[in-house]
Amino acid sequence: MVWILTGTGATTIPLNFDANDKILVEYYANHPELKAKYAHSGQYVLQISMKFYQEPGTRYSISSDPFGPIAEHEWPTACKTELTSKRFGTLKSLLDMSGFGEKLIVDAALQDIIEQLDPGIHQFRPVRITTKHDEDFPGQYFYMRIGRFIDSFSPEHSNPEYFRGEFDSINKHQQYFSSFSGRSPSSSLAFSRTALHGAHLWREKCLRIPNVFVSDELRNAIKAAGLKTPTLYKATEVA
Repeated sequence: MVWILTGTGATTIPLNFDANDKILVEYYANHPELKAKYAHSGQYVLQISMKFYQEPGTRYSISSDPFGPIAEHEWPTACKTELTSKRFGTLKSLLDMSGFGEKLIVDAALQDIIEQLDPGIHQFRPVRITTKHDEDFPGQYFYMRIGRFIDSFSPEHSNPEYFRGEFDSINKHQQYFSSFSGRSPSSSLAFSRTALHGAHLWREKCLRIPNVFVSDELRNAIKAAGLKTPTLYKATEVA
């Protein structure tokens, strides 16, 4: 069974990554070869941020480089929330800061479950989550890059009221955008079981929104461990 993570109030905690963007801007300023490639630091920061959720080898524009491996200095190392230490218990085991799955943070318990089911597929780096008074939230958190992309979305078995198609002229393939939310019937989107090949956590190659998907096994392991995550919605699964 396929479960959808979608941005419908997935986290109530706005997290600020400005300090990490500042590091990238400084890195850009000190590397002339980047200035020759990007018109300004904002373009460079955008390229790096998109690496974390775009399929490697694809591009966001004709002139941009294909998305590739993430260098160590490109990983976010800290983020800040306006919460105080009195609300330490508010954080979930999975944080989706963007509402569309672009930025994902997991705690150590969820990272361990993901690694057990999908060993070596996804990338994790430690990240500090601090309050506005620079107090660390307790526990270990990791910034995550999902490492698997699958073409399992089945438009012919999905409800056309809830998605639209559009040709991606840059990467030369059809792509789809869904209007699915927690208020939509989760059965409106269908996915091919055969195409999944035992995947437990992945992004879709052609379905752009939503773009984080979870297997039945991973969802059940999360529940069994008593972890708090954003709501997962059951999709339709076809052969």
